[in-house]
Amino acid sequence: MIVFVDAVVGFRGLLPALTAIANHKVIALANKESLVAGGPLVKAALAKHQVPLYPIDSEHSAIFQCLQGNTHDSIDKLIITASGGSFRDLTREQLQDVSVEAALHHPNWNMGGRITIDSATMMNKGFEVIEAHYLFDIPYEKIDVLIHRESAIHSMVQFQDHAIIAQIGTADMRLPIQYALSYPQRLKMYNDEPFNFGKFATLHFEPASMERYPLLKLAFEVGKKGGNLGAIMNAADEEAVRLFLNKKIAFLDIETSVIKAVEGVRFIAEPTLQDIIESDSSPPERFVKDMWKGAYGMSGIVNLLWFVLILGAIVIVHEFGHLLAAKKFVYIVKNFRLVWVLCCGRSRKDEICLVYSCFAYGGFVAMAGEDEESDEKDELDIPFERP
Repeated sequence: MIVFVDAVVGFRGLLPALTAIANHKVIALANKESLVAGGPLVKAALAKHQVPLYPIDSEHSAIFQCLQGNTHDSIDKLIITASGGSFRDLTREQLQDVSVEAALHHPNWNMGGRITIDSATMMNKGFEVIEAHYLFDIPYEKIDVLIHRESAIHSMVQFQDHAIIAQIGTADMRLPIQYALSYPQRLKMYNDEPFNFGKFATLHFEPASMERYPLLKLAFEVGKKGGNLGAIMNAADEEAVRLFLNKKIAFLDIETSVIKAVEGVRFIAEPTLQDIIESDSSPPERFVKDMWKGAYGMSGIVNLLWFVLILGAIVIVHEFGHLLAAKKFVYIVKNFRLVWVLCCGRSRKDEICLVYSCFAYGGFVAMAGEDEESDEKDELDIPFERP
């Protein structure tokens, strides 16, 4: 038996999956975007070529394991667990100014950049809801998401008799990968410690708030409506996360970008493969880029203004230091220039003449007796010091 492992990152995994299915290869799927963007196409191909698909994603592997020995009709609901991501303890207000570095610090898992950010926004969990819908033929109304801080229980299945079967294991991807490759056998796991209940005296669970995680709410809506919205949502999220990682937009701007793209890019109810490919490429990415294009410019202008203000403050302090020093030692200030204002005059006590000019940014203090060769004749008799 030849198993094709689809672990390509992002939408790029869809075409390899469809090609492998068409060539009657068993699919071990680690790429959730294939189902998010092209779920109906993948399902149709699997049915046509009679090819099995085994999930590698930890949550779906957990559900797959819980379902062994049970019928589809006995399922009451699927319960997908989520760590809550890097900012699970922060309020919406506190999320306004979070940094990229903080967002990349996941409490439980060591993952790549995009998936770590998607975990913080719960976009990743939204993708997993759509994936679970297609993998297990369960309606969205029967899929729940729970925040589970410890990441000890990877997912659960509740059955009609109210029994719940949970898959528990360490936060390590080796088990779901091995199970997908060896199914239906369970092979011995090497180089890994078994789960230690002593390290988890308490397990915590709480419902995932749709108000706290609007992209999770969006994923349910996109999944129910279908069409090409999954491809649009995935492409917009990919571009928005890229902008955030490059420090072009704020963390909460990711949500705004994805929601606006889903609302603004053309909807196709029954897309072809070509429609899906086009929906995942230029329209959403261009939509997100155009949305923040003005913000890039404003950011540059704001930064320039801050630079001018800070530099101006430094010049003011510096030049006034010269001026005060000259006055302290009783020197006559002949010319005091600051920023775009030219201050000139022979200093007699506090007399200063202000003359506006368009000179470049900067300043200086000229005292009587400096560079006398360039002084006008009537200025040569000015004493260095006050009498």
